[in-house]
Amino acid sequence: VSTQSTGRMDFNFNLAILREFPSSFLNCEKQNEPKEAINLELATEQHNLYIKTIEKLVPKVIKLPAEEKYPDCLFVEDTVFIANTKAVLANLGASSRVGEEIKVKEALELIGFPNILRLSDKAKFDGGDILFTGKEIMIGISSRTNTSAVLELTELFPEYNVFSIPVLEGLHLKSVLSSLNENTLVLAQSEFGE
Repeated sequence: VSTQSTGRMDFNFNLAILREFPSSFLNCEKQNEPKEAINLELATEQHNLYIKTIEKLVPKVIKLPAEEKYPDCLFVEDTVFIANTKAVLANLGASSRVGEEIKVKEALELIGFPNILRLSDKAKFDGGDILFTGKEIMIGISSRTNTSAVLELTELFPEYNVFSIPVLEGLHLKSVLSSLNENTLVLAQSEFGE
């Protein structure tokens, strides 16, 4: 979470919400079966290193325990979209993930986050489909995110240019597009990225 009073991103993040690695991760949602089996021990080590790195870079880190009934719970970004003083809880696109957002909501309430909102039930999104550059909000239309979410997020954030991009490759928009800073986008070297 990082915004200045102008509503612009400063890319100096002051809060991160993370989850510990679930031992049930082998049962996570997969777009395709991996060519090699997931090495749970290695994946856990890598995730723990990720957490340690974030703890060095971000002043306030909230580390939530893993919830074994949600194998994908470590992907916290999918559960909420935050810009300025608004946190919009996701109506997650995969039914197996519905409920992951509850502990994230509780963490935001605990720190006194001012505006925790929810879209209508018909508006589905995963945070991995929303790229906030500080100037605009790009929303990927994918198997997890629909046009109802785009319409409702447009109403909630009138101060930004909100638009949709069809996701033709990968699970989420941010599988192929990311933001390095307010003025620079990074595209995957792929047919969709080009």
